[in-house]
Parts: sequence; structure tokens; C-alpha cells
Amino acid sequence: MAFVVDRRPDVVNLSLAGPRDPLLERLLRAALDRGITVVAAYQDRSAATFSGVIALLLERAPGLDAERLAEILRQTSRPVADPPGAAGRRVDACAALERAVPGIQCDQGASRSPR
Repeated sequence: MAFVVDRRPDVVNLSLAGPRDPLLERLLRAALDRGITVVAAYQDRSAATFSGVIALLLERAPGLDAERLAEILRQTSRPVADPPGAAGRRVDACAALERAVPGIQCDQGASRSPR
């Protein structure tokens, strides 16, 4: 993680499990202090998908900060319960692009691809 923080990527995806780790917490704080967007798994859910959508949003709208990215994802993701009783969110990449990038419109068809 120290190696990654030193390289200052736009997005870091963490799909980790285990007890609290003080060293990891310090490294995460360093990443956040440097403006790196950190995406972490929650209840064994789809951090990789959210990280990919964030990378796409940053490619199309490079000025977005972590707070705005989180706001866009909250506004455009939908709740899912799979398996039953689990809580999670499903990201809608096209809706997120519409929200983040002026002029992007998604087709309403099954593929919801951006135009």
C-alpha cells in the first residue's frame, strides 16, 4: 500500500477482510490526504465494479473530487438484496456518466450505452 500511495493513482480498490490494522489505517489516511480516491469492499460486495466506474468518471470528468464522486454514485446506484437479507448497491455506470459529464445521454434500451 505504501508503494501505491507513493505513485499517487487516481483510484485504489481495496477488497480486503480481516481485523483492524493500524498500519493500513495510516496508509489509507495518507492516500486520502493526497487526494486518492479509495474504494473498499463492504459486506463482501462489488468494490471492483465501483472502482471501474469511478475510473471511467475520472477519465471523462477529471476535475471530480472524492466527495463529488461519492455523491454521484449515491444518486445513481440502486439498492440490491442478493442474497436475500444482504444489503448493497448496484452501480449504474451510464446514469453516473449522465450526472457527471454534460452532454452524455444514455439510451433507454436494454444496453443503456452512452451516446
